[in-house]
Amino acid sequence: MDDNFHHRSSLLRQRNKAFKKNQRHASKRNLKDEVKGRVESIPEITKSNRRLSNKMERENKQKQLRLGKTMSLLEKRRKTACSDAPIIVLLVPFTLSADAHCLHQWILESPSVSAYRHVQQWNDYLLLRKTRDEASTRWNLMSVNMEDLSRVIDLLKVADVIVPIFYADELAEDFTPAFYCLEVLRTMGVSRLIPVAMFPERRRDRQDLLKQHEVNALRKHRAQFLVDQSVAEEAEQVRPIPLSDKGHIEQLIRGVATKTPRRPKWRESRSYILGDSCEWVDRNVLKVVGYVRGKPWLCNRLLYLTGIGSFQPIKITREKEPCPQKSTHKSMEWEDTEKVILETVAGDPSFDTTISFYEEEEEMADREAVEEPMDDLSDSIDTSEHFEFSEEDGHFQEPTDNCDTEKQSTASDEPNSDNEMELMNGDHTVIDKDELEQLRDEMKDELLFPDERDTPLDQPARERFRKYRGLDSLANSEWDAEQYLPPEYKRIFKFVNFDAFRKKQLAWENNLLHNNLENVIELGTYVAFHLFVEENDRDYIASLLERLCSPIAVCLHDNEHRYSVIHFHIRRTLFDYRLQAEEETQTDNMELPTHKLPCSASSVVKSKDLLEIQCGFFKYLARPIFSVTVNHSKKLKYIKFLPNHQNIVASVYGPCVYPPAPVLVIKPIQGHLIAQGSIISIDTDRIILKRIVLSGFPYRVFKSKAVVRYMFFNREDIVWFQPYPLWTKRGRLGNIVEPVGTHGYMKCRFNGHLKAQDTVCLSIYKRVFPKWVSREEYKQYPLH
Repeated sequence: MDDNFHHRSSLLRQRNKAFKKNQRHASKRNLKDEVKGRVESIPEITKSNRRLSNKMERENKQKQLRLGKTMSLLEKRRKTACSDAPIIVLLVPFTLSADAHCLHQWILESPSVSAYRHVQQWNDYLLLRKTRDEASTRWNLMSVNMEDLSRVIDLLKVADVIVPIFYADELAEDFTPAFYCLEVLRTMGVSRLIPVAMFPERRRDRQDLLKQHEVNALRKHRAQFLVDQSVAEEAEQVRPIPLSDKGHIEQLIRGVATKTPRRPKWRESRSYILGDSCEWVDRNVLKVVGYVRGKPWLCNRLLYLTGIGSFQPIKITREKEPCPQKSTHKSMEWEDTEKVILETVAGDPSFDTTISFYEEEEEMADREAVEEPMDDLSDSIDTSEHFEFSEEDGHFQEPTDNCDTEKQSTASDEPNSDNEMELMNGDHTVIDKDELEQLRDEMKDELLFPDERDTPLDQPARERFRKYRGLDSLANSEWDAEQYLPPEYKRIFKFVNFDAFRKKQLAWENNLLHNNLENVIELGTYVAFHLFVEENDRDYIASLLERLCSPIAVCLHDNEHRYSVIHFHIRRTLFDYRLQAEEETQTDNMELPTHKLPCSASSVVKSKDLLEIQCGFFKYLARPIFSVTVNHSKKLKYIKFLPNHQNIVASVYGPCVYPPAPVLVIKPIQGHLIAQGSIISIDTDRIILKRIVLSGFPYRVFKSKAVVRYMFFNREDIVWFQPYPLWTKRGRLGNIVEPVGTHGYMKCRFNGHLKAQDTVCLSIYKRVFPKWVSREEYKQYPLH
């Protein structure tokens, strides 16, 4: 063999796996010899192990474990929710004969109540006995009458547990205020519901009680009613508790004490108090007392009283609780001792500068500016002469002297020739049958021929529509947001980027709540806020406080006391539909409108009508303008009336409220809840365009060319509007070639064959803004 030869193993050589070692030719004897008599230990099969082998048994055991963990978590949350402040239990009558005050007195006389104290009429703090934890025994029991709807709305916003009271002999569907409350609950967030079914006095005798199957049928009917109204998910969770006499009141107290309070997210993101008292301690000092709820309170923040305005606290003191958490005394007495938490002076620079929610008409008239006519639409206006924008604080500064010398006409640019009848919803104007029919005809014309206007005969069209301009596309055409701003823009706040600013401010406040313990008031603390009131507003605020029984005080975020342009998503409420149906039945010998039209003038809502806006805890008057989105564009299209079956956008001048915040729209004086929704954003640059459509008819047609008449009535108007595009109702696009003669005839060219029965239209646009509400209107139309 050659010495230079080296053997190499083949790559295809078989290699057995390690775990098959010594097992290749194993037989029973070989395996027995390898074990060498060792026996494997087998666990004893007990009875419990045999039961676990059943699949249903294993699933049931896992279900029980999950249920136990859920119940322990709910118990922990209930104790945490009840340990901050006494839970607010609100008794609300949902039928006409239901008596909330009677049930209120029954609860106070119950043996489960160890002590109670009157704070206001039908507002009591009470302690319960015979419960497992002391924290859940503290109640703030309140009852209301449906006659005072403003108080009902305020209490529904802050209630932790709501007790709807049904009457056994009445149907809830026949009681309109019940739908009012349900609409508010759906918008503001559904609290914990524990319904009660009360029986009349003739049935409270033991010998004349209803049979058990009749009681069950009544409870099932009322529970299904709440489920149908979208305030409950399952009927079993809201079965009313039957109360035939005082002996059944223990079941209600036990049901409220064992339920976890349900609080909406928008309410838990704010610090607020429900005022137990509101009194003047000095000429210009107002004292508001209550428990801190929601979130811990930052001391260096402005305070807002719902429906009144924002104030600076000059002193914050800790008061003796009317309902202490751990009390061994049966009677709860007040003490005069107080602990000062914060003390400052009026005008402290650590607080944000306050501004009034309204200004006098004389101040507004002194700062008006003139809106220049748009002779040449291609020219742009230098807005720096009118406004100076600061990026440091992000709001408009005071105008320059050049702006003060200008004057702008605030009159409506729509003359009476447009057949626009002015109808104020809040006025006491009596509308007769002829005016109602005229308003219905106007609304029908708006539905059939939207935005169409007749060209006036008494003045040139170029002067009548001098503030309008043509656009190639409403969605894609550019529009400068800084041109021709109204004088109200000089006193509103502008955010550079509202979403980013809001997130930054909330993160900064949360950091203060966790790190700065000196200027933070914990939850459940009973405090008194001493608010400084200006001398000019003292009498007006005193008149407002006379109508408020329990004012709500809210801790404001940065810049929430300022005004800006707020945009809401709103929609007509079901409660408003019921009012329309009732008014329809009262209409005599009148042609009823279509299903898209409101059936009476009281249910007609036009843009710039005076309305009451309730955005979360904020409440103010506004004149909104309505608009709809166009092809997912940033620009919005103005609409004249509030529709019935459509989601729209309402834009108002209002305080800068940080979302999330639900919205209620109410008519002043009448108190009709007409719309509900939520806040979208705060944006002063969002463009809302009003469209006017001028129509004409083909006189002579030759394929794609035609002579059009009745759109204009003189040659100069045709030359003025010649650059604007034309369109027809059958989908053709065109333009004006030249005028023909001197009586308004014009040659037009289109992108296809034109039909003789077609209608030629020309669209022009103008930016519109909301209207400011004066102080006199606040005095004339009180808030609900």
